[in-house]
Amino acid sequence: MEDNFVKYQTTQWVLYSLLLILAWGFGLFMLLYLPVRKHILQKDIQSRKLYFTPNAIVYKYRKPVPFPCFGVLKKEKHVLLPLVVDVVIEQVPFWGLLY
Repeated sequence: MEDNFVKYQTTQWVLYSLLLILAWGFGLFMLLYLPVRKHILQKDIQSRKLYFTPNAIVYKYRKPVPFPCFGVLKKEKHVLLPLVVDVVIEQVPFWGLLY
């Protein structure tokens, strides 16, 4: 899945850069930036982690910023389990399931 995502994003980046080469010539710089962009995408996908705690679902990831000399961006998102349970209970009648 990681390889497909990186290939898709790389193909999209190349097509945008080719379009910008034809329009203004700016896409050449985008093509030179392509190896850095590919590295950023790979590190982004590899660093994603999902943890389950007794009270919450925790999603952590470390994403390199667009210019590698500035380090990495660390994010952590918490979703409380009572909020998830409320959504599940609300959606059950919608799908026609009885509990």
